[in-house]
Amino acid sequence: MRNTMTRGQPSKFRTQGLALQLDASYGTSLLDTQIINPNDFTGAPWDPRRVTVTADQTTDPFGGNLADKITEDNTNNTHLMVQSVANTVTSMPAKISVYAKAGTRSWIVLGDAGGGGNSGIWFDLTNGVIGTIQGAVREYSMTSVGNGWYLCSATVIIANGAWSCFMTTDDAVQVYTGDGTSFLYLYGAEQTQPKMMGWNTKNTQFSTSQATNAIRPGWRPTSPIFRSRPATTYWDWTISQALDNTTDKVVPQSSPRVLYTACRPVLSPSALTGGTLFDFLRTSPDSTNQFVRLGDNNTYLYSDGVTVNIAMAEQVATSFSQGIPCVTTHTNRGAGTVLSFRRNNVDIAVTGGNIVAETTGSGFTVGNRTPSFSQAWTGDIAEIVVLNAVPWISANYRIERGLNAKYAISKLA
Repeated sequence: MRNTMTRGQPSKFRTQGLALQLDASYGTSLLDTQIINPNDFTGAPWDPRRVTVTADQTTDPFGGNLADKITEDNTNNTHLMVQSVANTVTSMPAKISVYAKAGTRSWIVLGDAGGGGNSGIWFDLTNGVIGTIQGAVREYSMTSVGNGWYLCSATVIIANGAWSCFMTTDDAVQVYTGDGTSFLYLYGAEQTQPKMMGWNTKNTQFSTSQATNAIRPGWRPTSPIFRSRPATTYWDWTISQALDNTTDKVVPQSSPRVLYTACRPVLSPSALTGGTLFDFLRTSPDSTNQFVRLGDNNTYLYSDGVTVNIAMAEQVATSFSQGIPCVTTHTNRGAGTVLSFRRNNVDIAVTGGNIVAETTGSGFTVGNRTPSFSQAWTGDIAEIVVLNAVPWISANYRIERGLNAKYAISKLA
């Protein structure tokens, strides 16, 4: 199901040289997963595994009589409800949730039906507390909605495309011997995997998009990281998520440019190489790109045609590794200069070779290095602004501080 983002509008930057503005509140997302029969666990496509389901056994969270009773069998195994959800992109995060109420069993686990060392989070339905968090769980919550019901939700890596809810005996327990009679209640299962299909902007005709569903970044309609504003989410550098445009030039070849971002870098749990925030596509992906890679306890600033193309800014290591939201400013003043870098309105020392003239090529990529797709971004991006000229200092500060205020990001280093 397609959804057009309508929350808010891109901020307007009145400054010379505005070439591109990508704001996550303006674009197209794809909500392409949906639970079938979310309130009725008795039939297909629900798959009860070592449990039985009895329909309409108690008052549901909304005052009806539609909540189902889930009763374990007497085997020594896992006991769970599963639904394989169409169009789920496996090995990518999805938000799963369910309303649950204790019976004679009071613990559930939301997560991957593979069990074992996979993703999952335990919820205590008697005391209303969250227990063990296992594996690649990104976000989670537990909210009391009255009459003993809790809305339990988690954003987890889905390895096999299936929504899964285990009943269990205690925290950190997944396999146990059932007694054949113990039960709890479930209602209102949901799974969503919002994907960003493309960014565009009213400021120019330029847009970025992604035709391949598995490569599309996630989309948060209200990100707590950025003052409840929308943001795109790039989960793991190994997945190679990206939005790109390989046709249009953002800025003239070899032209000076400044690029601003509101982002949150997250050190990848699967590797220490960081990820590429953006990339100006040129003909040779290895020697003539300009892109920035954050992570690995360093910031790497690659510039067009630089022989020694790694410039390290050691000072930013701690903040970037901790996943702190920031406003970044990347300035290329043209051939014969060195890229400069600012984080949260503070200059960061950069060393490295000089920029040389670019080779031919057109395009711009967000979240990866194109066309090699070898160093994907891990983290969140709320907005990108590109100028095709270097502004006056006062205009530069105005844009930085505008992004700071818009996304409630500290101005301090």
